[in-house]
Amino acid sequence: MLDEAGVEKYLVLTCDTEAHASLADGDHVDRLIWGRHRGLPYAAGIELMMSIVESHDGRISFFLDVCERERYGEKIDQVARAILDRGHDVQLHLHAEYVTDEFWCQLGVRRPTWGMHQYDVKAADAIIGFAVDHYVALTGERPMAYRAGSYRFNRSILQALATHRIPISSQYYPLCKYKFTYPHGCDLGPIPLSCWSNGVIEAPVGCVPKLVPDPTEPYNGFEFHHLQTCDAALTFIDRFCNLGPEFQVLVMVLHSWDFFDKSADGQYVWKDKSRVRLLDSMLGSLPHSMKILTMKELARKIESGEVRPVYDLPIDLAGMETIPLIGSQKPVASTSALN
Repeated sequence: MLDEAGVEKYLVLTCDTEAHASLADGDHVDRLIWGRHRGLPYAAGIELMMSIVESHDGRISFFLDVCERERYGEKIDQVARAILDRGHDVQLHLHAEYVTDEFWCQLGVRRPTWGMHQYDVKAADAIIGFAVDHYVALTGERPMAYRAGSYRFNRSILQALATHRIPISSQYYPLCKYKFTYPHGCDLGPIPLSCWSNGVIEAPVGCVPKLVPDPTEPYNGFEFHHLQTCDAALTFIDRFCNLGPEFQVLVMVLHSWDFFDKSADGQYVWKDKSRVRLLDSMLGSLPHSMKILTMKELARKIESGEVRPVYDLPIDLAGMETIPLIGSQKPVASTSALN
């Protein structure tokens, strides 16, 4: 079904799937990906997420941190197989800041600076090449989309994506420019699906301007990152759909532990089913003009010309290894999107 402007809207539900050691006191893959906690009679992780989205005729794109194979080995492979066996989508995610010095030695690269938004061309090419090789070993296919941990990317990363034939980046998130720690990126405000000047498509993390700007905040956007209230999520989706016909693709970000609550000591623990109900309620109330897609399906629609990028983005806008923070400038409408 189409909206009033005759444009079908698409929701891409993505889930960053990872088991950081700092977020649980043990059994990290079980607790942070599968959602198996002591005293909880059922698993409340990615399998439950898949069941909920399947009940609304959709599938999730799981951005799986392949670097965690170094720490958890076969357990990460099992996660990938379980997702694919149910017909969901696995895409590429990296938290390269957590891998060991030995890892970099094996890649033949001196360990780079901590944040991927400051990687040079050599480090970016090495880590993306490694990640693609491991992804292919896991799935038998090449990745269609990539996202770094904390959305940390720059020109070198985008160049590596093009080199290794990954067509979609899903990393633009303006709030990163204003982070108190490791600020990076640029603030163009909410942007639709766009194209970097090296041909990589940017499927930005969804955000809309706040109705009532907060003068104490430098950026007035809103991102659906963690499950909040159903009303807030639905209001966000409605406002995104009303930004204009060029805002055709909404990318929402979940995490594999999102049905849990963060405790005072920074670990994820079970509280109740409220977040489970919120996801189900949100999907059950989506606008009729919105269809759930995976990143893989989106890539096919872009390739066929059914969905087109709207803006052309200079690749230097993403920042360089020595200049991770670049000033804003207005993007230009893509000629391909206007034809």
